[in-house]
Parts: sequence; structure tokens; C-alpha cells
Amino acid sequence: MALPVELSLEQNIRLIEDYVQTQFVSDGMCADVCIHDTDGHNPHAHILLTIRPLKEDGTWQAKTEKEYLCIRDGIEQGFTASEFLSAQKDGWEKQYLYSVDGVKKYLPPSQADGYERLSKHPKSSKLGRQNPITEKWNNPKQLTEWRKAWADEMNRHLERAGYSVRVDHRSFKAQGIDRQPTIHEGVFAIRMERKGRKSDRREINRTIFKDNSALAYWAEAVINLTKAVILLIPVIANVLETIRVKLTVLIYDWKYNRGKMAEKRDDIARMKKTVPYIKATNTVLDRKKAEKTELEAELQRIPKIRKKKRMELQTKIYGLNEEISDLTTEHNRLSHIAGSTVEVAESRIRTAEARLAEFEQWDDYLDGEIENAVAEFKEKKAEAAGCDQAELDAERKKLRPQKYDEAYDSIENQYGICDMDRLLASQKNAAELLHEEPDERIIFPKPEPKTKQKQPTLSKHKDTIER
Repeated sequence: MALPVELSLEQNIRLIEDYVQTQFVSDGMCADVCIHDTDGHNPHAHILLTIRPLKEDGTWQAKTEKEYLCIRDGIEQGFTASEFLSAQKDGWEKQYLYSVDGVKKYLPPSQADGYERLSKHPKSSKLGRQNPITEKWNNPKQLTEWRKAWADEMNRHLERAGYSVRVDHRSFKAQGIDRQPTIHEGVFAIRMERKGRKSDRREINRTIFKDNSALAYWAEAVINLTKAVILLIPVIANVLETIRVKLTVLIYDWKYNRGKMAEKRDDIARMKKTVPYIKATNTVLDRKKAEKTELEAELQRIPKIRKKKRMELQTKIYGLNEEISDLTTEHNRLSHIAGSTVEVAESRIRTAEARLAEFEQWDDYLDGEIENAVAEFKEKKAEAAGCDQAELDAERKKLRPQKYDEAYDSIENQYGICDMDRLLASQKNAAELLHEEPDERIIFPKPEPKTKQKQPTLSKHKDTIER
């Protein structure tokens, strides 16, 4: 669990000790605690717990106990060995496997006269009867209770230390917070950026942080505006234009994310297409090199006096050298596309597919946010149905350039550059979703276009490599 940075190391140790004592040790568990990053920015603790209880004499209890499936009056019920002693008195019988007219069948001894018993082991449940204490400790419901207890314990210690901040173990959804949670980054993503390499996971989280900030800003703006006199034309116009530009930015994010998804799919397809050619090139190279080695060995054995034969062999070796050189160049070029070796290429494909799944998850989130924005706009417009629509439209058009300036700045701050074609297309799509007339073209300062790097392609010799 994460430890509050507000508390000192000694205070955090007391916090963990209180929590472990009340939640685990007092319940009979053994707990091993380890605190990490005490001098850094991410203090946290790991707790290892037994989920197998001890007996009073200090020996381990059984995690599971064999459960015999007994029968009485056609009803089957499970009993442990100790339970069966009393159940047997009530007429319950164990079942054994018999051969009944050539068919294997479980029967109690009272019904098995004349049949051959095939096994001495009675019928039992597959996994046995789980220890009830282990079952309780290893239960998702128990985990939720421990999470709540940790939040309560941390809040008590924060209050005791004089801090007003509080934590909540529940998810954003359970708390009713309209915010997208970030994804797990992991230590490798941080290491990549420290080495100057780009991490898709950290990029996604930065986008989530910025979008959450923007959405919180727009949500707060809408709430504050709706508290004002709803029939005031400027207020209503501001609310509608705020939602409209929010929708425009969401569509811009959606288009950008779709572009990233397409890039990932293209990368995966290109690498998957290249890997077989690398394998084929390796095979041909190995064969040509082996053939060259044989010819060179033969050339060494032939006396120098046989000039004609030696000339023939040297010509063949020269031709093989040319082919090997061309194939080596082709192999290096293909490796540049896929990533040095087949193993590296296949690893990169798996990584790219995992990143693509994260972009697809973000795509689903943006779809939902766009739907919410459209529904919110319709709701606010319905509330303004009693206003003078001509005045309202005129007021909205006056506000629109300023709102789109804000959208432009927001996008530029988020991505470093605002793609004007994408922004104008997003404006048009937003108008279509809201069933309104598209805007006239709004001119913004257009940034210098970036030069596109040419993607490497398969060579014209791919048919030869296949053969």
C-alpha cells in the first residue's frame, strides 16, 4: 500500500503497525512488513500474509480436508471424515465405483450386491472442503474490507498529525467522481524516459491528466454558470458554447487517438510482414555461404596447373560473393524495419499489440465522454427553449471565436502543436453531432509543417527471397 508523504518515517511505521496488529495479527495471521522508498517520492509498504491458520500447538491447520460424497434416499451430500462418523449413524453411505453390466457406476455398498468393485477409494469432491478461515482470508470481499480499514487507519493518523487531507479506498466511479483513472506505468516506462526514449504508457497518462484537468475545468464552469439566472441570454450562450468547444476538443482527442491506433496497427502489420522475409533471407544466406565454403575448399585441392578448372571455380565463388553481399544488404535493411533479429521483432510485435490495446481502451473512454457531452448539450438547450432563439444564436456566435481560441491553446499545450485540419474537422463533426449548422472557417495561426520520414518498405527482390 502507498504511505502518506505527509507523515514522517516513524509516523508511517506506527501507522503500519497499528493497521497490521488490528487487521491481521489479532485475527491469527502472520505478517511480514517491508517499507520501500523511504527517502524518495513514492513511500510504500509490502505486507506478506499467511492464508493458512495455525493450531493452538503451533502446527499448521490443513488448507483443505477431503470431502466424501455420500448418498441417502437418492440425495447426495458431502461429509468430511469427522462428519461422516455421525452421518453414518443417520443412514448416509459412501459410494464406490462398480462395474454394472460393463458400465462404471458409483453405488453405495447396500445396492452393490453381485457387482464387481473397481476401486477402494470412495467418491469424493474434486477440491475437497476448504478451511473456513483460509476461505475467509482469501476472499475478494475480505480484501475490500481490508482496503476500507487501511483508508480509515490512514485518515486517523493524518488527523492525529494535524493534517486535513483524507484518502478514500473506493474507485472514482464508486465515489461518483467523473474522472478517468490513469493506467499503471511501471518502472520500465520511467527508465525508458530517463534514457531519452518515449514511453506510450506515460504519454497516455499525461493525456489523461490533462484531459481530467480540462474536463474538471469545463464541468466546474458549467456548474457555476447554471447556478446563475438560467434565462439570461449571455449566461445560457456561454454554457452552450462551453459544452460545444468541450465536445470539439474531445473529438480532436478522439481523432488523434485513432491516428495513433492506425500507426500502431501499421507498425504491427509491417513487422509481421517483414519477419518471414528475414527468416527466408537467413536461410538463403546460410545456403549460399555453405556453397561458397565448399567451392573454396575444392579450389584449394585443385593443382594450380589446372587453370581452366580453377578459373571456373573462382568465377562461381565471385558470383556467390556478389549474391551474399546483396543478401546481406537486404537482410540488414529488413532487420532495420523489424528490429535487428527475428526474436527482437517478435518481442516488438507483442509490445506494440499491448500498446494498441491501451489506445483502444482510451478510445472507448473518449466515445463515452463524447456521448455525455452531446447529451449535456441537448439538456441545456432544452432548458433554454423559452429564450429568444435569435438573440441566443447571435450571442453564441459572438462568443465562439474566443472559445475556439481557448480550445486552440488547450490543444497546443497538450500536444505541443495544434493540427489545424484536424481542429477544423473536429469543429464540423461537433456541429453535426449537435444538429447545428457548421461554422464558417475560422483562421488560426498555422504552424510550420513537420517533414514526414519515409517509411522503409520491402525490397523489389522479395519474390527472389521467397523462392
